[in-house]
Amino acid sequence: MAHAAASLRPETLSLTSFVDEGRTLSLSRPLVLQISVEDGAYFIENESLHLFAKGSTIEEAVEAFAADLAYYWRYYNSLGPDEVAGAGLELKVLLKRLGIISDD
Repeated sequence: MAHAAASLRPETLSLTSFVDEGRTLSLSRPLVLQISVEDGAYFIENESLHLFAKGSTIEEAVEAFAADLAYYWRYYNSLGPDEVAGAGLELKVLLKRLGIISDD
């Protein structure tokens, strides 16, 4: 389950941790998520990571975003610096800057 802090503004939310394979992972600093609603669906986005998710509720959208964040963190964390380039390398660096650590 993703943990979000109180809203910074009505259209943003701060993600402070997420769950990956049963482990709670905390971010060294909150990740600001943009929230929008269109045709009854909630969209969550972080532009710098180029990640977005959709849900029928805000909680579902945050959970979907956190699942994608966990996937990309796991994938890029498994690759060495010589195995990524371009946008992939940029994402790997951005994910590393989040300072994701396990609470286990």
